[in-house]
Amino acid sequence: KLYSSIGKPSHVGKWQEVSKSIISYDDDSRESFIKEIEKLGRRHGFMILIVPPSPLSLTDRIILGNPLIAIMMLKHDSNAGLFVLAEELVREVEGGGTSVGVIAGSSKLDEDGDEKGELKKAAEILNGKLKALCRWI
Repeated sequence: KLYSSIGKPSHVGKWQEVSKSIISYDDDSRESFIKEIEKLGRRHGFMILIVPPSPLSLTDRIILGNPLIAIMMLKHDSNAGLFVLAEELVREVEGGGTSVGVIAGSSKLDEDGDEKGELKKAAEILNGKLKALCRWI
């Protein structure tokens, strides 16, 4: 069910193709990137970024992100790039079902320089979307 929302591991390169097409950081490039990401149409806004090997059987370790919220966060603080990713450990449960463990990088965000609270708002949106994705799984 998760992969139907974030894409399959074989889709990892799709967002990279879109990001490689950016040749500058102007408004036109940002708008073009947003349009291309929206075309990929991920149900919860997250995209699969990396699927590192997992030492556990029947378990997937997945690094995912929401590129559109990442843009919002990076607009307010370029160091926020360290906190826009989420990591999930997804395990099939005996007898059916799925168990999900999540590490949200945005929960470790330092908001000291966020006078207007915009970075915090973007992080809260990201965390809310991540919780919705986990409940949906």
